[in-house]
Amino acid sequence: MAKKQYPIIQEKRFFYIEIDGIRADLRYSVKDGTMIFWHTNVPEELGGQGVGKALAKVALDYALRNGLFLVIKCQFVQHYIDKYEPQYAKYLIR
Repeated sequence: MAKKQYPIIQEKRFFYIEIDGIRADLRYSVKDGTMIFWHTNVPEELGGQGVGKALAKVALDYALRNGLFLVIKCQFVQHYIDKYEPQYAKYLIR
């Protein structure tokens, strides 16, 4: 059985997904051509479903589509890049 997909919504400083009334989000900011990834919050009830990975992927793709460099302050997003999406590393500013 395929997993049900839920839309990821973008607001001014967040990407978020809401499943059964529970919200997971990724907080970011944009300044001077750089997207800063601050924190990813996935409640325990949504853990293990790939929600954090989906948020990270959508946010990273958004940054690249908009010509932004990346500053990663969030350990989860850094781990995601290192393990699953190393092609994003060339856009990192350390």
